[in-house]
Parts: sequence; structure tokens; C-alpha cells
Amino acid sequence: MSTICYLPWIFQAVRNNGHVRVCCQANQGPDRGLIRKDDGTIYNAATDNLDEARNAKKMKDIRKDMINGKWHPDCIRCEKEEASGIRSRLTYEKELWQHYISEDEIIKRTSDDGSIDIDKMPVVYYDLRFGNLCNLKCRICSPTDSDAWYEEHFKMGKTGFNDTTGRLQIIESNGKYKLTTPTFTWYESEYFWNYMKEKIPHILHVHTVGGEPLLIKQHFKFLEKCIESNQSQNMRIEYNSNITVLSDKILELWKSFKMIAIGASVDSIYKINDYIRYPSKWSLVENNLLKLDNSPDNIRIWIACTVSIYNILYLPKMFEWKVKQNFNKVNNNNWQSLMSTHPLHAPHFLNIKVLPIEVKEKIKEYFKNYEFDDSFNKYQLKEAKTLLEKYTNFMVQEDYSHMLNEFWDFNNKVDALREETLEDNLPELYSLIKHTKDQ
Repeated sequence: MSTICYLPWIFQAVRNNGHVRVCCQANQGPDRGLIRKDDGTIYNAATDNLDEARNAKKMKDIRKDMINGKWHPDCIRCEKEEASGIRSRLTYEKELWQHYISEDEIIKRTSDDGSIDIDKMPVVYYDLRFGNLCNLKCRICSPTDSDAWYEEHFKMGKTGFNDTTGRLQIIESNGKYKLTTPTFTWYESEYFWNYMKEKIPHILHVHTVGGEPLLIKQHFKFLEKCIESNQSQNMRIEYNSNITVLSDKILELWKSFKMIAIGASVDSIYKINDYIRYPSKWSLVENNLLKLDNSPDNIRIWIACTVSIYNILYLPKMFEWKVKQNFNKVNNNNWQSLMSTHPLHAPHFLNIKVLPIEVKEKIKEYFKNYEFDDSFNKYQLKEAKTLLEKYTNFMVQEDYSHMLNEFWDFNNKVDALREETLEDNLPELYSLIKHTKDQ
């Protein structure tokens, strides 16, 4: 397969602390995909020239490797997913942008050293992470991506955590928990917004996460600026959202855009959802899915399921739930009608590769023999079986079982703070792995 991904030519990504990176998948690379200046410091959107970052050494090296058919080290996540048969970001971004630019054009516009003329190839696609303000503290998340995690992280004896800016310290003051350094407020920079105002006429697509993006006030202001410029009618705004905070204001703003695309972060159903994505409530998530399923025509919605140790065993039941809903537009697309799934890569102790070999074999056998009911048509049945096979392949690709003690230590501490247990909420999984608890 071609290793050319269109992103290094038409795209720019900003972490939730303002650091510029190749893309979010490159977070699994040796330097987390960070774009550095010649002196080694990391470009930051709050203060630095984002145009200059587009021809930084790493960006040039990645373009050269892609054109020469090589996987760059920062592209390890897509490389592993493609090797397992999982549809990686490289594949779906290529499908999304093939109407805009071709591989031949990309090669023609790239100099021998990997640089490009940024005026002739403007950024049309941004990935902007507006801080880490969030209302949930999902088990598969961390303080880096959710400030709601600060309190429990602190109470677990971890008074700090590592970020690409360095070691960040959490302090408690009057019953509230915060960082000693306001690292995740980069998007309040006037310099950045003046820069973006100039770029709006070229923008066709913005992907925004957070934190929870629907809580970020500056994100609303950005949408308003796009509407004022009349560019919104040409723009697609894409979200990863936990869809627990749908306001009337955001629904009204969305009407002015060409397309709103929402990847609803839903990892399972009923109490399994509530256990993984604490303290969300399934009834609210389900109601908001239904609301979006009956929203205006310019809104597209799909379930974005992160596959981890917590939900791998429950995927067949989740597929069955999805099919029985008969949604109008949720995952109403040509390439994945059930849901959009992607494997959790880090932390390794929550990755499905952490399961011991005997458990992997049992899950593999369970998937192989699972009989889906007659609510599935033949296409949905094929897709369900194919997804289970792909995640089986990914699961056995590597062995992280030496990290099971880390899983139990982490999970037991979180259970104690939340007064819940793995055994009560995920009894089937607990039964499969309980024998590893004291190893």
C-alpha cells in the first residue's frame, strides 16, 4: 500500500497545551509527533509562527519518507493498525481528501528536501484541541485530556503528571484541585486568534476535541467568526465529543455550516458505559444520540468507540444494540455502518494487548462462535465479524501482559475512590481475568 498520507501537505495539528504536532496519531511516535524548531524547542500555537512550523525538519522528513514508501517512526500507530487490517487514519483521510488533491500532485509540489510552498498549499484542515476542560473522568483518559481527573489523580498519590511541556504539579486549595502552571489555556492567546482570522478564508475542515469541546467558550467564538466571514457555508466542523452537553446555542450555530460531523465517544452501553466514562449516565447519552439522529440534514453523527481492556469482551453486544436502534443517520455511511472503532494504544496497561494469552484465546473463541441474532442483515453481519477478527489480530500482535499488575493497581484505586467495582459492573470480564489479580 502507499504510505502517502495527505495530512503533512494540507493539515496542521495543535495539542491541548498549544504544542504543534504532526497529528494526534503521531502521539505514539518516539517524540510524540512534536514539531520542533532548529534549537529543539517545540512550536506553540499561542506564541509561534505556525506557517514556519509547516516546513520544520520533521515535516520535511515525513514527506520524504512517505513519498519514498517508508513508514516514518512517528507514523507507528497507523503502521500497526494497517498491519492488523484495522482502517487507520491514513486510509480514511486519503478517502476524505482524494477529491481535493492527488498523490501525483503532492509529489510534484514537494521539493527534494521535503519542503513545500505554503502559499500554494495553504492549510485547509486544522486539528485544534482547546485545552482540557471536561465534565467526565473516563478510565481510559488522564489529567492531560481532562481537568476533571485532577482530584482523583491527586488522591491516588500522584501529585503531578508528565506532559510535553514537562512535569505538571497538581495542588489542592479549598477543596479544589488545579495545576500550579496554567498549561492548558493556550487558546486564550490573542496572537493565535489574529492568526486564525487570516486563515479562515482557506479553511475547509476543522477537527476539534478538548477536553470536551462543547464546553469551550472560545470554540463558540471561533464558529461565530467563521459565520461572520461567510466561510462557514464551505466548512466542515468535526468533533470528538462525549455528547453529554448539547446546548441550544451550539445547535443554532451549527445550522450555518456546510457540515457538522460528530464522533460520539461512546465505548459501550448501559452500566458498562457509566463505569468506563464516569460520571456519565447512559440515559443522557442515549437521549442525545437520538436527538442528533433527528437533527438537521447538515449534521452527520457516528459512534466513535475506543476499544480497550474494559470493553473488548462486550463489542458483540454493543453491535447488537446499535443494529436494533434503527438509527436514521448514526453511522449512516458507506464504509462502516455499525460504528467507528479504534484501538486504545496507551497507556499499555489498558490496551487489549495486556490480556494474558489464555484470556486472549478465550476471547478469540468467543468471538469466533458468537451468533448474532436475525436483526442483522448480511452486510452488517459481515462487518461485525470482520471487526471482531481485526481486533483479535491486533490483540495478539504483541504481549503486554507483564503490565497486568499496573492495570489492577490503577483500577482498584479508581474503584475505591468511586465506590464501585469491576466485578459488579463488568462481571464477565472480571471472571476472565480475576486469576491474574494477585500474580
